[in-house]
Amino acid sequence: MTPPAKKGQPSPTILVMAKMAKEGETPAAFARELLENPAKGTSDLSSGPCPVEHCVGLELVDKSIYSKQGGAHALVMTFERELPRYDGLLFETPQEPPATGKINTPVAFRFELQYRRMPGKILYAILLDSNAQIFDGAKADWEAVVKSVVVE
Repeated sequence: MTPPAKKGQPSPTILVMAKMAKEGETPAAFARELLENPAKGTSDLSSGPCPVEHCVGLELVDKSIYSKQGGAHALVMTFERELPRYDGLLFETPQEPPATGKINTPVAFRFELQYRRMPGKILYAILLDSNAQIFDGAKADWEAVVKSVVVE
C-alpha cells in the first residue's frame, strides 16, 4: 500500500479490513501484502494487543515518507478466524446493484440480508498510517480500536 497524499495538518488513518482468505494464505502473508516494502524498516509487533489468541503485527518506520513530519510510522495487526461450527452472524455477502442503463430517475436498491458469515477462513487487518509527529496519540487510538474488536 502506498500512503494517500494528504494536505494540511497531519492526521492519522486507521483502516479496518476483513477479507476471505485465499487457499493457504496466512496472517503473516496478509500483513506483508499490506505494506509496500515490508523488508525495509519493519519490526515485529506481535506482542501488542490482539483480539484473538494469535496475531501477527508489524511496525514500519520509513524516514523517506512524510519526511517533513519526521517520517512515516505505520502499524499493522493481522489475524484470522476459521468458520465457526455454528454461525449465525449478520455478515452480508458483497452484492452489486443491478445494471440500470441510462435513465433520468433515481433507482433504489435494497441488499438482501444474509444471516450467515462469509464461508471459510477470514483474514482481518487493523492498520495505522501515521507519522512521527503525531504517532504517540495515533498509536493510542489504534490500540483502542484493536482492543475493542470482538471477533465472533
